[in-house]
Amino acid sequence: MNAPKLASSSFVWQSIIWGRDILYTGTRWRIDNGASVSIYRDNWLPKPPDFKIISQYVLGINTTVDSLLSPSGIWDSQLIKRNFVKDDADKILSIPVGPGGHNDTQIWHYKISDNYSVKSGYRAGQNLVHSPSTSYNNGSINWWKNLWKTDIPIKIKIFVWKA
Repeated sequence: MNAPKLASSSFVWQSIIWGRDILYTGTRWRIDNGASVSIYRDNWLPKPPDFKIISQYVLGINTTVDSLLSPSGIWDSQLIKRNFVKDDADKILSIPVGPGGHNDTQIWHYKISDNYSVKSGYRAGQNLVHSPSTSYNNGSINWWKNLWKTDIPIKIKIFVWKA
């Protein structure tokens, strides 16, 4: 997930990186015990597009979400309201907390079932289209237009498109 995209990267590699970016921007953590999720670094709030806390680092950059839970496993609302801006506090308190016996899991935010689908990934990818970190640019648009205009058999064009 941390592989770089270099300027000399092939079109295929740039496309893989673009797919990774879609997955990264659409996933967030579902909180159960909160032990593996960083409050400030991880995507866990149900607020797109970045799912991150906007409040200042009051509790320490390495603090995990389990420190926001009371001993009984529910949100410590006083602690949350005292240390986070209202918008963040409201979002945190709206998150249902699991029973605590399981690890936190990553979910796909853009589908009710929390599972990734190509359709929901495509929609999330549309938000990245104009982002400079994607493989989508004027050069690739022109390349595809030129491919479809060339005088080669359609089955080769389709093969290249599928590949």
